[in-house]
Amino acid sequence: MTIPEPVLVFDPDADTAEMYGVGLELAGFRPCLASSDTEALTVVQQEHPSAVIADLGPGAADGWRLIQSLRADRRTREIPIVVLTGRTDPWIGRRAAELRCAALLVKPCLPDTLATAVRQSLAEPVREDGAYDA
Repeated sequence: MTIPEPVLVFDPDADTAEMYGVGLELAGFRPCLASSDTEALTVVQQEHPSAVIADLGPGAADGWRLIQSLRADRRTREIPIVVLTGRTDPWIGRRAAELRCAALLVKPCLPDTLATAVRQSLAEPVREDGAYDA
């Protein structure tokens, strides 16, 4: 029996975080939920997640702060980050790439799609330019 990999799900909306958490659990991961960037950073220190899902919803500042904090810390800078957002502004994709995020998914996003993106981010090595090799 393999131990499920921990995956941090950061979303200020508890119901959305729970929905994605259930989907990730069904996909074989161990979801760790957080609703603020401060709580998410505590979870990262305690659980050492294999991947992070960061929501850029209406309180997007928390999501960007979380991503920037993870990238600034040598202990967490290589953790794959999957960004979720309900917005389609082109600058969001550019900024996510600058911060070396593994994927950008637009809500509504099915839990299976999110689990697939997490699985792919774990399988592909991160490059300095933010892109992933196949």
